[in-house]
Amino acid sequence: MRRLVLALALVTSALSTAAPARSDSTATVRVDGNAFAPFEAAVDVNGTVSWLVQEGGHTIAADDGRFKFRGTNGSALPAGTSVSFAFGADEFVAYHCEIHGGPGGQGMAGRVRVGAPPAPAPYPEPLIRVPADAPTLAAAVAVAAPGYRIVLAPGDHPVVEPVEVAVDKLTIAGTDATTRLVPVAGPRGFPSTALRLTGSHVRVERLRIGAFRASGVHLDGANAAEVLDVHVDGAGFMLDGIVATAVTGAAVRATTTTGNRRAGVRVADCAACGVLIDGVQSSYNKIGLHLEAVRGVTVRRSAVNRNASGIVAGANRLSAPLRHVTVSLLDNIVTDNTDGVRISGASDTLVTRNVVGGAFTWDGVGRNVTFVNNRDPAGARREPALDPTASLR
Repeated sequence: MRRLVLALALVTSALSTAAPARSDSTATVRVDGNAFAPFEAAVDVNGTVSWLVQEGGHTIAADDGRFKFRGTNGSALPAGTSVSFAFGADEFVAYHCEIHGGPGGQGMAGRVRVGAPPAPAPYPEPLIRVPADAPTLAAAVAVAAPGYRIVLAPGDHPVVEPVEVAVDKLTIAGTDATTRLVPVAGPRGFPSTALRLTGSHVRVERLRIGAFRASGVHLDGANAAEVLDVHVDGAGFMLDGIVATAVTGAAVRATTTTGNRRAGVRVADCAACGVLIDGVQSSYNKIGLHLEAVRGVTVRRSAVNRNASGIVAGANRLSAPLRHVTVSLLDNIVTDNTDGVRISGASDTLVTRNVVGGAFTWDGVGRNVTFVNNRDPAGARREPALDPTASLR
């Protein structure tokens, strides 16, 4: 018999242990940085899964509606909440955050494996194959509906104009590591961008993208969009590899950006971003990761190296009134850059457990800016140098 337990409790220092408690009858999932970790929790039949909310601003809802954990009056769960649910049959149970994800594994989502269920069915959404069903990616997007999946065959796929993706809950996927979007000159010259995402819960995965004029992928207000296993090579020509502006709940995971004239990944101008950059490799750009005028961006487990500047996070000094950035930099390796990490105009910001080579500076502006347990490449503890001019560069 299923039972639901909702317990609001402050999570103490036990949450900071290296790995969640886990046995055959129980499993623990951490809710942090727009992600459920682990993605798949496993328990025996009649086992219980607990979710520990380390970062507020999320809900937890089963795709089939069997549970829906929210805060007071239907709001997001606050940090420090613990919720649990018992599962009583051999099955897979998918769930998601209603704010940053959606049913079917969109955005911030996870699942529970109970006992020994049969393998999950293939994706249920209709499939458009390029070029078998539609001659080009643009043609496939033009006929797609919400929930569709577009799969590109191996090889190069020419893009003459930026592909505008306004369809919600659409997935665009490559077949293998040879699937690539390449710019081709059209009536207006070379296209500025390969993909411009404006729909919500759009997912782009397993693609290589060549050097367009402005960016490889632009998340332009594309809430809860996800870029996964995408490799962008700017070839010293393109401005930015991946750009996210005015978004909420987007994620860039396991992605590589190289050779861009401005930034490998740039996130800008969002007041409640909820953006996660996780496992990204950014190299040989002017700036590896550029976070400007953002609130609520987490960068974790990423490698940022051989750029002129590694990670730059700062307010937009041209805006009035000045809006401080709010970011979390966790467990990143930032080495072989001239400027390693530069923070300016920040508030409620945490920089911890990073390996930082090159200049490490903070302009001293803002409140609740914490640097703890950062190290240099040799393993020595490292604190940022106070540089009041950092915000002017």
